[in-house]
Amino acid sequence: MDKNNKRDIKLIFIFLSILSLSIGIWENYKSIWLEINNINISNISLIISASLIATSFISIALIIIFKKFNMLILIRISLIIRCLSFLAMILSFNKTIQWLKIFSFFIETISINLIIISIYPLITQKLKSYKIYSHRKLIEYLFTDIGILIAGGIIAFKLAGFFEYNILAIASLILTIACIPITFLLKSDNSEKKIKIKAIFKDKIINIYLIYWLIQSIAYNVALGLMSLLLKNLLGIPINYISIFLLASYILGDAFGYLALYKLNFKNDYLTYSCKFVLRLICYILIAITGNFYVAIIGIFLSLFVSRAWENVADGVYINRASKENQLAFANIRYAIGKIGMAIGVLISGQLFKYGIKAIFACASGIMLISISLAFYLIHLRHKEEKSKEDKSSNSMTETLENKSISTEITTEEISLKPENKIENNEIENVETKNIEKES
Repeated sequence: MDKNNKRDIKLIFIFLSILSLSIGIWENYKSIWLEINNINISNISLIISASLIATSFISIALIIIFKKFNMLILIRISLIIRCLSFLAMILSFNKTIQWLKIFSFFIETISINLIIISIYPLITQKLKSYKIYSHRKLIEYLFTDIGILIAGGIIAFKLAGFFEYNILAIASLILTIACIPITFLLKSDNSEKKIKIKAIFKDKIINIYLIYWLIQSIAYNVALGLMSLLLKNLLGIPINYISIFLLASYILGDAFGYLALYKLNFKNDYLTYSCKFVLRLICYILIAITGNFYVAIIGIFLSLFVSRAWENVADGVYINRASKENQLAFANIRYAIGKIGMAIGVLISGQLFKYGIKAIFACASGIMLISISLAFYLIHLRHKEEKSKEDKSSNSMTETLENKSISTEITTEEISLKPENKIENNEIENVETKNIEKES
């Protein structure tokens, strides 16, 4: 990797760190911001779902309309739009302009998702490996957790009467503004690539992975898509304690994620995936059966704890199957499908709120069982493909060795058949005949 690419990756990670701080401060509490502004939970789930579906359509439209696309331009435009959206939300807070609150919230959700879509494809233009995906995710998680810690402090001040709840939006706005100059330090030459959508869908494994990704996104967001509202309204946890709970879950999850990436790389992919997702399924089932407060808290904690581990096995191996030229297109398609899954999950979760926590986690368990079945099938296909490649490689090596031995034999025969060799052989035979005659 040359010096310019190394420098750009460091800048991208700095950009990602600041952006993740903003996400940590805002994302986990934005649904509560809407609730404080007198919007009920059903409408909140509809607004979030609609914004995620809109993001999906926009991301797909970008790769269809433009034959070439510059990811840095998309990031810069999205950052500016996000800043304007935050400004509108801040100005409309505690006022009767409901349409402006909803519209600015809608646009902010679209803009942040478009930024997230573009980050990993931008990294792959500089460096592409299985570990870089997990490394990028762990940086994102770590600084998101720091953002949650900051948000927890802000909420504590708010409850003490020093600040309005709106301060979360102001803090996120400041950090978003800080991200903009960094994008102008990055070189955009390598980020503009010709987009080829058809090439992505030629890979059977990628096609099945995208179906799995949709179902997995639905399952996760049925259970935890409205997590702050679930903890606050269904489990009765105060907002300041929600911050502590999320922070503890995510920080311990980050530590475990680093440990899993560098120390707990199991040779068996089935075992790795089971540790990550089968454990989550067991937690969901126990919550659905008991509905107990403590079981729910432990189950949600364990689900969040393992969610940040083994990203390289769960997603990285499939994301890196796409070529560098198709990374932006694949990222857009993957995120579009993920956001559609998230939208469906949040919508279902919002509708199940009135039936309680048992109904939410029972539905999530059923959907997750399907996603786990697909995940195991994907692992089977990958192992089959790897074995086929190994067999072809060994066969080609055997053929090469056989060809070499045949060519050696042919060369030996050619040498023995040369005229000079024939003369030498005749001379030897004559000498031997004369010696025999003398002896006799």
